[in-house]
Amino acid sequence: EELNRIRTDSWLYQLAETVGMPYHFNTSGTEKWEGGPSKDSVYIASLYFTMTSLTSIGFGNIAPTTDGEKIFAVAMMMIGSLLYATIFGNVTTIFQQMYANSNRYHEMLNCV
Repeated sequence: EELNRIRTDSWLYQLAETVGMPYHFNTSGTEKWEGGPSKDSVYIASLYFTMTSLTSIGFGNIAPTTDGEKIFAVAMMMIGSLLYATIFGNVTTIFQQMYANSNRYHEMLNCV
């Protein structure tokens, strides 16, 4: 009896309801769960969740719902992460060069 009840609070159930492909329990034949979103939709939703968690953007109350919107959001997160890493690396290089020039100047003064 417990196997043919679905948890309505699971993310997979919510995804199935959002995309309009709900799960149903086949009682007449296989007695297994059937329906639900495609494997592509499940994979894209999982990738979106992982990227929002890793990039620390987090989930807000405005979130993409279609696969295209999720793919776009993941692409923007990757681009944003790369830009952040590039900017942070360049700023670090600037500080490193400033300290190297300052050290060279002080060494010259000490030699005089």
